[in-house]
Amino acid sequence: MTHTIVRPGMRRSNDDFNRLFGEFFHKPMHQIVQEIKNVPSPVYANISQNDQSFDIKLAIPGYNKADVSITLDENKLIVKGSKSADENVKYLKKEFNFTSFERVFTLPENVKNDQIEANTNDGILHIIVPKTEVKAPVNISVK
Repeated sequence: MTHTIVRPGMRRSNDDFNRLFGEFFHKPMHQIVQEIKNVPSPVYANISQNDQSFDIKLAIPGYNKADVSITLDENKLIVKGSKSADENVKYLKKEFNFTSFERVFTLPENVKNDQIEANTNDGILHIIVPKTEVKAPVNISVK
Protein backbone atom coordinates (compact mmCIF):
# COMPACT_ATOMS: atom_id res chain seq x y z
CA MET A 1 0.00 0.00 0.00
CA THR A 2 1.31 3.48 -0.88
CA HIS A 3 0.63 6.50 1.25
CA THR A 4 0.36 9.89 -0.41
CA ILE A 5 0.89 12.97 1.69
CA VAL A 6 -1.08 15.98 0.50
CA ARG A 7 0.23 19.31 1.68
CA PRO A 8 -2.23 22.22 1.52
CA GLY A 9 0.48 24.54 0.18
CA MET A 10 1.22 22.23 -2.75
CA ARG A 11 -2.44 22.07 -3.71
CA ARG A 12 -2.54 25.87 -3.81
CA SER A 13 0.56 26.14 -6.02
CA ASN A 14 -0.85 23.46 -8.35
CA ASP A 15 -4.06 25.48 -8.61
CA ASP A 16 -2.05 28.63 -9.41
CA PHE A 17 -0.08 26.74 -12.06
CA ASN A 18 -3.21 25.32 -13.65
CA ARG A 19 -4.91 28.72 -13.60
CA LEU A 20 -1.91 30.41 -15.22
CA PHE A 21 -1.66 27.95 -18.08
CA GLY A 22 -5.40 27.63 -18.39
CA GLU A 23 -5.62 31.39 -18.98
CA PHE A 24 -2.74 31.27 -21.46
CA PHE A 25 -4.22 28.54 -23.62
CA HIS A 26 -7.76 29.90 -23.55
CA LYS A 27 -7.09 33.59 -24.21
CA PRO A 28 -7.18 34.92 -27.75
CA MET A 29 -3.67 35.42 -29.16
CA HIS A 30 -4.21 39.14 -29.85
CA GLN A 31 -5.01 39.67 -26.15
CA ILE A 32 -1.80 37.89 -25.09
CA VAL A 33 0.27 39.97 -27.52
CA GLN A 34 -1.32 43.19 -26.22
CA GLU A 35 -0.52 42.23 -22.62
CA ILE A 36 3.11 41.55 -23.56
CA LYS A 37 3.37 44.97 -25.25
CA ASN A 38 2.19 46.68 -22.05
CA VAL A 39 4.86 45.09 -19.85
CA PRO A 40 7.53 47.67 -19.01
CA SER A 41 10.88 46.82 -20.52
CA PRO A 42 13.72 46.16 -18.12
CA VAL A 43 16.43 48.78 -17.88
CA TYR A 44 19.70 47.33 -16.76
CA ALA A 45 22.01 49.24 -14.44
CA ASN A 46 25.66 49.11 -13.45
CA ILE A 47 26.40 50.71 -10.09
CA SER A 48 29.90 51.46 -8.87
CA GLN A 49 31.51 53.75 -6.35
CA ASN A 50 34.76 55.47 -5.65
CA ASP A 51 35.87 57.71 -2.79
CA GLN A 52 33.94 60.72 -4.11
CA SER A 53 30.71 59.34 -5.57
CA PHE A 54 28.33 56.57 -6.50
CA ASP A 55 28.06 56.08 -10.26
CA ILE A 56 24.88 54.67 -11.76
CA LYS A 57 24.85 53.79 -15.46
CA LEU A 58 21.62 52.68 -17.13
CA ALA A 59 21.35 51.22 -20.62
CA ILE A 60 18.62 53.21 -22.39
CA PRO A 61 19.26 52.81 -26.14
CA GLY A 62 16.96 54.92 -28.30
CA TYR A 63 15.93 57.28 -25.49
CA ASN A 64 17.17 60.87 -25.44
CA LYS A 65 17.27 63.28 -22.51
CA ALA A 66 13.76 64.60 -23.28
CA ASP A 67 12.37 61.07 -22.82
CA VAL A 68 13.87 60.63 -19.33
CA SER A 69 13.01 62.17 -15.96
CA ILE A 70 14.93 61.83 -12.71
CA THR A 71 13.43 62.80 -9.36
CA LEU A 72 14.62 62.54 -5.80
CA ASP A 73 12.00 61.74 -3.18
CA GLU A 74 13.61 61.63 0.25
CA ASN A 75 16.30 58.97 -0.24
CA LYS A 76 14.74 57.40 -3.37
CA LEU A 77 16.23 58.27 -6.75
CA ILE A 78 13.51 57.58 -9.32
CA VAL A 79 14.43 57.28 -13.00
CA LYS A 80 11.55 57.14 -15.49
CA GLY A 81 11.53 57.01 -19.25
CA SER A 82 8.79 57.02 -21.81
CA LYS A 83 8.89 56.89 -25.58
CA SER A 84 6.36 55.72 -28.10
CA ALA A 85 6.92 54.46 -31.61
CA ASP A 86 5.65 56.36 -34.61
CA GLU A 87 2.18 54.94 -35.22
CA ASN A 88 2.10 56.23 -38.82
CA VAL A 89 4.86 53.88 -39.95
CA LYS A 90 3.79 50.58 -41.53
CA TYR A 91 6.49 48.08 -40.64
CA LEU A 92 7.46 45.11 -42.78
CA LYS A 93 8.99 43.57 -39.68
CA LYS A 94 9.05 44.96 -36.14
CA GLU A 95 11.31 43.27 -33.60
CA PHE A 96 11.45 45.87 -30.84
CA ASN A 97 9.13 48.39 -29.32
CA PHE A 98 9.67 51.45 -27.14
CA THR A 99 7.86 51.30 -23.84
CA SER A 100 8.06 53.10 -20.55
CA PHE A 101 10.45 52.15 -17.78
CA GLU A 102 11.00 53.03 -14.15
CA ARG A 103 13.89 52.23 -11.82
CA VAL A 104 14.10 53.24 -8.16
CA PHE A 105 17.40 53.39 -6.30
CA THR A 106 17.58 53.78 -2.53
CA LEU A 107 20.42 56.14 -1.69
CA PRO A 108 22.45 55.93 1.50
CA GLU A 109 22.57 58.80 3.98
CA ASN A 110 26.07 59.95 3.03
CA VAL A 111 25.19 61.63 -0.29
CA LYS A 112 24.96 65.24 -1.40
CA ASN A 113 21.37 65.32 -2.68
CA ASP A 114 21.69 68.82 -4.10
CA GLN A 115 24.72 67.95 -6.27
CA ILE A 116 23.47 64.91 -8.19
CA GLU A 117 24.30 65.16 -11.91
CA ALA A 118 23.10 63.19 -14.92
CA ASN A 119 24.01 63.04 -18.59
CA THR A 120 23.35 60.72 -21.49
CA ASN A 121 25.69 59.58 -24.23
CA ASP A 122 25.52 56.69 -26.72
CA GLY A 123 22.45 55.15 -25.09
CA ILE A 124 23.89 55.21 -21.57
CA LEU A 125 22.38 57.39 -18.84
CA HIS A 126 25.12 58.24 -16.34
CA ILE A 127 24.06 59.51 -12.91
CA ILE A 128 26.73 60.75 -10.52
CA VAL A 129 25.74 60.89 -6.85
CA PRO A 130 28.45 62.68 -4.82
CA LYS A 131 29.23 61.40 -1.35
CA THR A 132 29.55 63.51 1.76
CA GLU A 133 32.57 63.17 3.96
CA VAL A 134 32.24 60.31 6.36
CA LYS A 135 32.40 61.67 9.85
CA ALA A 136 34.99 59.89 11.91
CA PRO A 137 33.79 58.51 15.21
CA VAL A 138 34.54 60.73 18.17
CA ASN A 139 36.15 59.18 21.20
CA ILE A 140 34.78 60.44 24.48
CA SER A 141 36.97 59.97 27.49
CA VAL A 142 35.42 58.91 30.74
CA LYS A 143 36.32 61.16 33.70
